[in-house]
Amino acid sequence: MACTFQRILDNKDSLNNPLQYWVVLDSYQVIDPYTFGIRLSEPYATVLLSTYFTPILPNEAFAELGETLWTGQKMYGTGPWVFDEWIDGQYCHYTKNEEYWDKANYDSYYDELYIRYITETSTGVASHIAGDVQVNIASGGINPDMIPLYDSAKDKIDMITIKSGSHHYIGFSFKEGSPFRDINIRRAFNRAIDRESIVTNILGGGTVPNGIIVSTDIGYNEELEGYPYDPEEAKRLLAESSYNGEEIELCCNVSALKGEAILLAISEMLNEVGFNTKVSVVEVATLADMRRTGEYDTFLVANMHASNDPGNTLTFRILNDAHHSGYVNEELFEMIRQSNREIDTEKRTEQLKEIAAFMDQENAPHTAICQMELKYAADKGVTGLELYDEGWFNIKHIDFDGGR
Repeated sequence: MACTFQRILDNKDSLNNPLQYWVVLDSYQVIDPYTFGIRLSEPYATVLLSTYFTPILPNEAFAELGETLWTGQKMYGTGPWVFDEWIDGQYCHYTKNEEYWDKANYDSYYDELYIRYITETSTGVASHIAGDVQVNIASGGINPDMIPLYDSAKDKIDMITIKSGSHHYIGFSFKEGSPFRDINIRRAFNRAIDRESIVTNILGGGTVPNGIIVSTDIGYNEELEGYPYDPEEAKRLLAESSYNGEEIELCCNVSALKGEAILLAISEMLNEVGFNTKVSVVEVATLADMRRTGEYDTFLVANMHASNDPGNTLTFRILNDAHHSGYVNEELFEMIRQSNREIDTEKRTEQLKEIAAFMDQENAPHTAICQMELKYAADKGVTGLELYDEGWFNIKHIDFDGGR
């Protein structure tokens, strides 16, 4: 474990893992061959999540291979599957670990496991119905337009619906000259959007969230009203703002569930109250680069909070400004820091509710658009598939009943 945590300390300002999970890591200690200690600079409420999301590197392997552990596809672990090959944008291939330490409790019927990356929704559904894949876990859920295609396969495929904490949000830029530095522009933006219409008519189901901390999360504040659809109020706020008709780009990537349809609807709503907007849909890597450099006006992305805890998202995306929005609000930042330090669950829950209320009043730096109802599909007989309500999934113990 020593090399894992040394690498974290050496890259605290550059790698996503330490930026998101180990901002308060101070030092570590090898106590004996089976005991390892870490020291934090202050209490950290989500430290157990940090350990969960930190793969442990074998010291000898890292000493021998260094960064080629990643660039050369060298994978180490003790699980039931052995990594074989990763073809970027196509698939990952795994074989069953015949020396798995817990084989008495789990010995999958399957000898091989492929995780295929199919970016075209209709292709994914067609491949599933044809039997080329056994489970369709589309990112953000299967496109609702594609669901009727499964009607012909009800005898062999189960449709699974999850009331999810996965949600779409829009992030604003606050760089020099950005109109979103004016709170009235942000207020007008939020009140111009008919979120109920988006949930009902575009997504075909889900929930209108009242803030970034959604209903499945620790710290959900049910007392918040959110942003009611009020185009007349939006027009009034815009007229009282500093907005001069600058063109605002609404951007998403090609993989966002109904992203283009959502942004086109939002663009039309915004333009009706006096905004001047356009929609751009870009490749996944392009939007990632835009967010890394802050070269955007707004972006729409899907998000979920691991284990329904928003703490890491608040730290990574707002406090540490991972998306280079340029948003600065020391009062909010200190509220996030305090919630990170609070290890009493009840107290921390109340702090998170206060953060949600503060962001609701600020209309910044993010605004939630819709909370999704996720639909997945799996062949009848597939077992061990764990689908969590925050939007994550686990296929470690994937199996087929009756197959042994």
